[in-house]
Amino acid sequence: ARNTLAFLDREFASPHGGYRENDRGGHPRRQNPHMHLFEAMLALHEATGDSAMLERAQAIEALFRAKHFDAKAGVLREYFNDDWSLIEKVSDRIEPGHMAEWIALLARFERQSGETRAGLKTALLEGAERFRMPGEPFLPDAAMLGARAAAASRRLWPQTEFLRATLIAGEYADAAAIIDGLFGSYLAASPQGLWTDEFDAGGSGVSTAVPASILYHLLEAVCTAADTRQNDGR
Repeated sequence: ARNTLAFLDREFASPHGGYRENDRGGHPRRQNPHMHLFEAMLALHEATGDSAMLERAQAIEALFRAKHFDAKAGVLREYFNDDWSLIEKVSDRIEPGHMAEWIALLARFERQSGETRAGLKTALLEGAERFRMPGEPFLPDAAMLGARAAAASRRLWPQTEFLRATLIAGEYADAAAIIDGLFGSYLAASPQGLWTDEFDAGGSGVSTAVPASILYHLLEAVCTAADTRQNDGR
């Protein structure tokens, strides 16, 4: 882990904060890799107790608040120029599932750092809920800032992250609706035990594969639900 971090610092560190997309720079810059690095630093801190790993997580979280989360618009921005400035139109593409995912990560950050991010978590959840699909408990894969909510494609992973976010926020009625929706669509696949990864705007399953990468998101959702039940007696 230390060798990997040394490599990142040496080859990918950006003078504008955070890390470049690749060893050639890459454009646009994205928040998503930084979110996963934040998660990795929290995991390393939990596993080792090394305060340096928590300090790295704190630096990424500070970058998130300063550049990635647009408090004025109430959304998480995904794409940026090299200096983290917004790209016209491109930066208006929002992925609500990532806003939900950050809520769970910030809750973990709070536990490990002792810092409080209640207001930020609330803002993220409100931002994600703005893009909820009409008449559905689901989030779309992506939406454009300022556009009216509309039918869109929707993968499984944003729904599991949305479930986690509502449970963490104590919005149990919304969480129950998401669970019912999951078992009525994504998890109703045959053979039993598999799932449909994606539905189109018309509500038809369009997946031709069952991505194993979704197991991570499913497991995290189940663990959050189990923790909620244990802690709240639900």
